[in-house]
Amino acid sequence: PLQERKLISAHDSQTIFSDIETIIQLNKHFLGTLKTSDEIGSAMMEFAPYFKMYSSYINNHEKASSSLMRLTQNPRNKLSRFLQQQYMQHSGGTLQSYLILPIQRIPRYELCLKEIIKLTPSGHADLDNLQTCYEAICAVNQSINEQVREFEAREKVRSIEQRFEDKISLVTPSRIFIREGLMTKICRKKDVKYVFILLSDLLLYGEQKEKAIKLHNLIEIDVFFRVQKLEHNRLYGDKCFEIYSTRKSFLCLCDNEQERDEWYEAIKHIVDGEQDKRNNRNVTELEIRSQEEFVRVLDVA
Repeated sequence: PLQERKLISAHDSQTIFSDIETIIQLNKHFLGTLKTSDEIGSAMMEFAPYFKMYSSYINNHEKASSSLMRLTQNPRNKLSRFLQQQYMQHSGGTLQSYLILPIQRIPRYELCLKEIIKLTPSGHADLDNLQTCYEAICAVNQSINEQVREFEAREKVRSIEQRFEDKISLVTPSRIFIREGLMTKICRKKDVKYVFILLSDLLLYGEQKEKAIKLHNLIEIDVFFRVQKLEHNRLYGDKCFEIYSTRKSFLCLCDNEQERDEWYEAIKHIVDGEQDKRNNRNVTELEIRSQEEFVRVLDVA
């Protein structure tokens, strides 16, 4: 209706409502099945795998909310007046409150099934289906939550990308935000306080200007990257750690020991992960070479 009345563009409509039509059709079929079935568990089992489609809607929700706020910023424009009129006539909720309902649905299914299982007699024919369905819904919920966390982490990287003066490309499918804060980089000539940003495979630091960050350096955290905690340093006590890389090596000074430990542990966790990946690759290559050698022996025999 909003598009038909030319209150919003096709682009804004797609942004705000996303996959809502697909979700509506899914729930229509689901409701029809529940109405014709005597067993809730078996009916839900049929649809549980399809509930994963909620994840794309959930991931889009923040963008949808921002678009709606932008379009209704002026309370006197046609869209704002139309939505206010609908709200008054139907005494329901705002469009914003309706848009969040699909996000709440899957967690409610999980809670609802948990209660139904509690109230179902032990010998009931549908109990096994209910328990299986509950596990499936829990798995779907967990999968959606993980996708949402990953999406939010990628969006955080995207927002960081936009904070730098010069255009840099940081967003990749596997790269996520870990930590950010101010630290002092110990230099030969002059110590400088920088904004440090730790991603899952990069360490960036730069100078905070009035409106943006001026990038000073970007270091890849690879198998050659090392981090070392310095204890009882003569000049800096227990507030510093050292970075070693093929590109740059330097000392980082934090405001206190706790902050130093948090940065150290966060970086070391990534470094250890890179080492594990390298070790696994080496084992795989060794297994392949062993298999090839075994085949050659068989050929000779």
